[in-house]
Amino acid sequence: MSFENPYEPTSSHPPINGNANLDVNFAIDPVDRRTAERVLRDADYFWASILLMFFCAPLLTVILLIWYLGRMKNWKRLVATYPGLANPQAVYQSLPDRMQKAKLKLQITIGAGIIMLGLIALGLIVAMLFRF
Repeated sequence: MSFENPYEPTSSHPPINGNANLDVNFAIDPVDRRTAERVLRDADYFWASILLMFFCAPLLTVILLIWYLGRMKNWKRLVATYPGLANPQAVYQSLPDRMQKAKLKLQITIGAGIIMLGLIALGLIVAMLFRF
């Protein structure tokens, strides 16, 4: 009979906090690291950005769409410069793993912005066709 604790954490899962320790092995320029952290920070706010696009002024939609297109450009430049950031088998919560997750978030936000601009254009066309 085994007296092992079934609730004891296993070593196969990396710790959730202490993300900085996981990034030590990935060599990246300090300026590019700051850019990557900014891209990751903005990607984490994608739900808030989508809500702002759909419930606030059309001007804010244009501004956020341009902002996220710039962040996607930064993401692509970083991945082209450091191919290790595109590693799909990266350690959980490491910089490459977070960059891969940020790509989807950026794409979702850009898609929502394009849809919102289409809805705004459709609304303007309908308003001009049926004006009294």
